[in-house]
Amino acid sequence: MTRPVWEIPVGRFSILERVELLFSQPISFVSRFQSEPQSGWFLNGSFIWETNLLPEKEEAWFIGDIPVVFFEEGLSQKDFADQKQLAKILLKKKKKQIQGIYLKYIFDYIKYQNQFLLKDLKNQKQSDYNFSQSIVIGDKNKIAIHPQAKVWPGSVFDTREGEIFIDHDAEIIPPSLIQGPCYIGKKVLIDAAKIRPNNSFFEGCKISGEVADSIFLEYVNKHHDGFIGHSLIGSFVNFGAMSTNSDLKNNYSSIKVFLNGEWIDSGEIKIGIFSGDHSKFGIGSLMNSGSIFGTGCNLFSNQGLFPKFVPSFSWGNGIDFKKYVWNDFLENTKKILKRRKKELSHEMILRLKQIYDSIEVKKNETGF
Repeated sequence: MTRPVWEIPVGRFSILERVELLFSQPISFVSRFQSEPQSGWFLNGSFIWETNLLPEKEEAWFIGDIPVVFFEEGLSQKDFADQKQLAKILLKKKKKQIQGIYLKYIFDYIKYQNQFLLKDLKNQKQSDYNFSQSIVIGDKNKIAIHPQAKVWPGSVFDTREGEIFIDHDAEIIPPSLIQGPCYIGKKVLIDAAKIRPNNSFFEGCKISGEVADSIFLEYVNKHHDGFIGHSLIGSFVNFGAMSTNSDLKNNYSSIKVFLNGEWIDSGEIKIGIFSGDHSKFGIGSLMNSGSIFGTGCNLFSNQGLFPKFVPSFSWGNGIDFKKYVWNDFLENTKKILKRRKKELSHEMILRLKQIYDSIEVKKNETGF
């Protein structure tokens, strides 16, 4: 991803948005792109904050061995990068254990999607929409439709498992089935789709086919048949027609994910794929459960499953990846964004180039 973990949503909101809602003020996080020293309360960006309480200044709150919040003056990104230096700072604090959810791995966002989506959509303002031309299975009062959203006659809503929220300028075209809990964000197009429970679609996504238990960041294009399930998809990702991932092994065993050079057991029997921003999947793409695809990939089918780990800026058919030529990637990405009336900021170009320069594309590292 081209964004820090606290800007990745789980449910309807990101960790950063949850903190800002709780404390009713803007929050800034120290990131690798920020070098100026900061003073104040430091909150772990992978911890889902659910209370507006803060520790005393001489305290540091932990989950196990992981610090989640403390107060300090004049800390920089280098202080956080140097584990020994950070440990010295925390040793001066009174350590207190607390309960909460820490998102250690990328698959944890999917693990907790249902829990937070149910919470985030609860008690939404009821819709004034006239459901006489739609089919509602369950309680229609669990459906909130923004006045500027467009729902075509013949759409089917199922609220038996949770609420449905359709944000402004979203459009629902039948035959579509939407099962809650589900958040359909601003300017999202649902076109002849089967939307299973536990999905979050953020601004500008185009969705057809079947999607289940997934988080789609902004401007994902899945405007074709195919299945994506139990997955977290970065912004401006494109799925060609019939692109499909597995999210369940034949023997129902827990799924392992290749992270930081090692296999991590998710402990879950249903895990799909994880794709970084600006990656493209050609028609007929097949992806195995627990697969990781980096940022800026351009992949097309080799009549089989892609490897379970594909580095950022890989180009090819899965047999012998090459590194995407930077200028070609930049030119193509600008053209794609222009179609959505968007453009790459100078900061984003620098961030993408930083990722690009750090990547060495080589043959499959996972053995799969």
